[in-house]
Amino acid sequence: MAAGIAKLEDTLTFDFICSSSTGAATDADSTPTAAVFEDGNDTAILSPAITKRTSLTGDYRVPVAATAANGFEVGKSYNVVVSATIGGVAAKAVVGRFVLDGKRVHDLNDPSATAIADAVLVRGPADVEGAADADSVAFALALISGRHKVTVAANGDGTATVTLYKSNGTTQWGTITAETAATADPFTGLRDS
Repeated sequence: MAAGIAKLEDTLTFDFICSSSTGAATDADSTPTAAVFEDGNDTAILSPAITKRTSLTGDYRVPVAATAANGFEVGKSYNVVVSATIGGVAAKAVVGRFVLDGKRVHDLNDPSATAIADAVLVRGPADVEGAADADSVAFALALISGRHKVTVAANGDGTATVTLYKSNGTTQWGTITAETAATADPFTGLRDS
């Protein structure tokens, strides 16, 4: 039995083999039927048509179009149940189980996603300064990059104000407050001001 995670709008194909009472592969008396059930519901959400595989005794496949149009939903689990009569004996089996997700792991490995991530890493801070603030990754990267003007002013209360300037060197981008100590390590922590 197949089990796994699929993406909404995928078509999944499940294979199954019909066997005689001796265990030998045999064709069903008539084309088997299939029903797909969602979670704990007792009413089938879909009844896909089953196809016999060409020149393969007892070998059938059932395609399941897991689409929103067919009533499938992300986050739900599904069971594919087939019914077949073999040698006059009615039989049923679950031939597949799956859960639908909005994305596949493969989607996260898409070459365009890598290109986007690489482009973000090589963007100059001037490209993102308009939308970035002291809580942003762009601000933190600019702070540690050494390419921006930074000033540190003691506040006289054990803290200092660290000011980061935009790439033009004169416009203040943001500030953070640093806790100071009289030890060799001048900063003991950072917090938003």
